[in-house]
Amino acid sequence: MFCQKCGEKLPEGALFCARCGTNQADFNRGSGDTNTSPGSSGVNQIKVSGISTDTIKNFIKPAYLAAAGAVVLVIIAVVIIASVIGKRVDLNDFYTVEFEGYDTRGRATGELDYDAFYSKYRKTLRKNNISKSTLKDELDDVASVKIDKESELSNGDEVNVEWNIKEDRFRKKLGLKSKTGIKKFTVDGLEEIDTFDAFEGITLEFTGMAPNGSAEITGADYEKGLEYYVENNGSFSNGDTATLTVTYGYRNEDDYIDEYGQIPKEMTKEYTVEGLDEYLSKFEDIPETLLDSMKREAEDRIVSYTTKSYDEKNKVTGLAYSGYIFLGTKPDGDYWWSSPNGVYLIYKATVTGEPGKLDATTVYYPIWFSTITKTAGEVNYKSCDGIVGSSRIGNNGYGTNGYANPALMYADLATSKEENYTVTSGDGIEIYADYNKVTDVASIDDAALSKLEEKAVDVVRRQFDENYEKIHVDDLKPIGEYLLVAKEQTGTIENDNYIYVICSGTVVHDEGEFEPTTVYFPVLYYGYVGLPDGGWNYEAMKGIQGYTDLSSGWFSSIPGYKDGNAMFTDFITKNRDKYNYEVSEGLKQFGN
Repeated sequence: MFCQKCGEKLPEGALFCARCGTNQADFNRGSGDTNTSPGSSGVNQIKVSGISTDTIKNFIKPAYLAAAGAVVLVIIAVVIIASVIGKRVDLNDFYTVEFEGYDTRGRATGELDYDAFYSKYRKTLRKNNISKSTLKDELDDVASVKIDKESELSNGDEVNVEWNIKEDRFRKKLGLKSKTGIKKFTVDGLEEIDTFDAFEGITLEFTGMAPNGSAEITGADYEKGLEYYVENNGSFSNGDTATLTVTYGYRNEDDYIDEYGQIPKEMTKEYTVEGLDEYLSKFEDIPETLLDSMKREAEDRIVSYTTKSYDEKNKVTGLAYSGYIFLGTKPDGDYWWSSPNGVYLIYKATVTGEPGKLDATTVYYPIWFSTITKTAGEVNYKSCDGIVGSSRIGNNGYGTNGYANPALMYADLATSKEENYTVTSGDGIEIYADYNKVTDVASIDDAALSKLEEKAVDVVRRQFDENYEKIHVDDLKPIGEYLLVAKEQTGTIENDNYIYVICSGTVVHDEGEFEPTTVYFPVLYYGYVGLPDGGWNYEAMKGIQGYTDLSSGWFSSIPGYKDGNAMFTDFITKNRDKYNYEVSEGLKQFGN
């Protein structure tokens, strides 16, 4: 067998010439012969389109191939197979990325050239019933693209284009296979932007009173189309940082660049707040000389008050400074009806009155100094408003300004103010921030309870000694207590609990206007607490509760109850909606 083109002698059945590589079957096909070589094996002419796998296998049988011809045959077979299973395409060959805008603020946009894609793969696409008009929808259904960074670009930056391709659907729909990967594009061609200092010549002037100081902008050039505002304006204290921010107003940045051809170098600038008048925020910031003057003023107020208000039977001794409660301004505090800050300077003294009526009692006198300010470096207060609070002391409930109960004082002047003020205290008065609540009778110190009982007996005895000529009480003694504890503790102390010390005695009329009668005398104490220094105290004693008639005459109506069950109903049963209660053993005969 010889090559049909160059005449080289070939092995019988060879498909390709080892010398010139001519396909003998193609050569014969061109001349119209199907088998013209001597000793031909009878191989049919090859149709590239639609060739079967069996035919390909026959072509590559090693028995019929020479070494060189076999290599060429394999190459042709691979090409044929690839044409059967679909061409591989790279979508990046048809995808371009353009960059526009200004350096550091550039934008990237990408676009796929559908026309070019269709032109290159027209035959395959047509076989899959895809026209030029439907290509975009079909391709968009099986492939999507993402640019990893599309804005704020600078010349020299790199952006990545990454495709998400649904391979199976891509092949079935288009008749093609994808070999698309990530492609990098380098940013170039962005125009340089001129910048300027938008804060040149601008200053902030701070006015008002800290912590509500304000900043005013001066020196701004509004002809450049910019607007300025100060963040958190109206809430400044000295030492704060005020941030001045510039904006393009109604424009966006691109519009501004188009109009002015430049942009600010920075959009914010920070200033330190200074020069504001301020409300003093700490007790320690009161100068020592001013504090000494305030203490003298406080002492003068207390001495003047006690001298004018107490009668000659009452003496005040041991007046001494006992501490302070400072109320500092809060940014969100409500001071519509009150001072934005201030300090209570607290003094205490022992008040002694008539024996049996006013035993030695410690009274605390808080003096309120309002609106302490620092202006041009000088600290001062607006006014001294005198003694705060009021209490009743002694067995007769003698009224006085100030507080007999330091725990109640602290609750009123400090704890209750924490919503609107930053509260601090010191110099000894701070211990009254804590106190022992009364939860049951057993929680009251035995010695303290005995004092309550002694005082109750004394109150009842004096009631008869001072108010009735012919009525007296015999066999007077304490027989127990009612304790009521508020279900909702308010923290105001006086409403948190009530203690009724019940005394009993036989009431007798010297001229026999009524039969000797057993009467129960409830003496009420409220706001009873254990103090941090080990003492016990109450807000007030309200004397004997209730009234009872012993005969038809008006003179025989006295405080107390002759019906113990009625007493239990008035104090316990009627108050069970708001108070938990405890009845001591000696009173359970009337209810428990």
